Amino acid sequence: MAERVYDLVVFGATGYTGQFVAEEVAKIADKNPELKFAYAGRSKEKLEKTLEMARTNTKLELKDVPLIVADVSDEETLVTMAQQAKVVINCVGPYRFYGEKVVKACIEGGANHVDISGEPQYLETVQLKYSKEAEEKGVHVVGACGFDSVPADLGTAFLQESFGGREFCSFIQYGINPSPPSWLHKGLVLHQEVNYLQGRFTVKCTPYPLFFWQGNAPINFTTMECAVHGLSHSKELKDIRKELFTTPLPKSPFKPEPRGKLFYSEEANRWCLPNMASDRSVVMRSQRINFELEKIRPVQFSAYFGMAALSTALSGIMFGILFYLMTSFSFTRSLLLKYPEFFTFGLFTRKGPNREDLVNMKFCVTLTGKGWENKIDDPEQQHTEPPSVTKTVTVVGPDPGYFGTATIVSQCALTVLQEKDKLPKSGGVFPPGAAFLKTSLRSRLEENGVIFKVKE
Repeated sequence: MAERVYDLVVFGATGYTGQFVAEEVAKIADKNPELKFAYAGRSKEKLEKTLEMARTNTKLELKDVPLIVADVSDEETLVTMAQQAKVVINCVGPYRFYGEKVVKACIEGGANHVDISGEPQYLETVQLKYSKEAEEKGVHVVGACGFDSVPADLGTAFLQESFGGREFCSFIQYGINPSPPSWLHKGLVLHQEVNYLQGRFTVKCTPYPLFFWQGNAPINFTTMECAVHGLSHSKELKDIRKELFTTPLPKSPFKPEPRGKLFYSEEANRWCLPNMASDRSVVMRSQRINFELEKIRPVQFSAYFGMAALSTALSGIMFGILFYLMTSFSFTRSLLLKYPEFFTFGLFTRKGPNREDLVNMKFCVTLTGKGWENKIDDPEQQHTEPPSVTKTVTVVGPDPGYFGTATIVSQCALTVLQEKDKLPKSGGVFPPGAAFLKTSLRSRLEENGVIFKVKE
């Protein structure tokens, strides 16, 4: 791809999250003058506003940043954009409506593709439909390269490495904003029971110095829009997975402790509810691919929201029920999408959060693993004794939704650009934990404020 004009093209730079990504890429290029990049979107006028805002926020001149007009409703413009790029960073959501068109254009135009989707239907559909064609064209397509779901996916791999030759199991905890609205949960816990070589994830949600955040930062409307359509079409996943995953994975004889819909975790010190976000889908796809390509024993993975108080957990249940019911019917779904601030009590907004409220935010992901001293080389063989060794790692970074996601996806794009020979096969569709297994992505993230650490 040496003849291509741009190393990186940020598509959807005019969107709320796209603005953060555009600025992050500009800062990277300022430190690496040889890096050529461009911003792309459907409106030249809006792209010029993005560029002006980027100048203000980064204090960089950005005199000669090229602007590419490309629209998801015009396939020719997408292909033209892709033909100019080595890697396209796709920030245009909801991806169930717009993402597949960009992937298709990138494969046709020969550009690698990363995105920040957290939508399992889109991610798994793209893998089902385009993986073979992408491999044939030598194009790597890597989804879920933002806070959904790099901390979970790479954090799992980091914990695996921390055990060395041991077999293990582990858990994930996320910290999120406890500010108003008052019912919002004070921690996001992913309780995983894992079988990597052989093992299970268990939860330990002990307080962390950066666990609690300050400031009131509602979530951008597009994130809610993705969740609404994802829930309303969730039944699609069964048919997609039936076609995508045709063979069963090895299963550990050590099953997770049975959990109800609401339970108190002594290890987490939290009231826990099931979490329907995309991390489980992404991690399990990585585990399957790593089992098939690298003979690494796959994990089992379950996710929960964790709340500090029972009253908060009960409020979360009520909100979840209300949200689910409103997404189930076309009329109430329309109301929810039309008046997001009212029906989500201010949690989601069309305006997006103020930058000032994001600056001091941090995320923390904690993984605790339990496993064995001895490794079984054959990933299909099972241990006969329960796991007995425990280890914990943490992943800490900036505001996950915007600054954090911009950092993560930009480093993912750079890794594809500079370490393509270390990615699986010659091309294809992959989740991040499989795509970046043999790359330096984790080190790149650490150099940019996303820290992976073994907890003593």
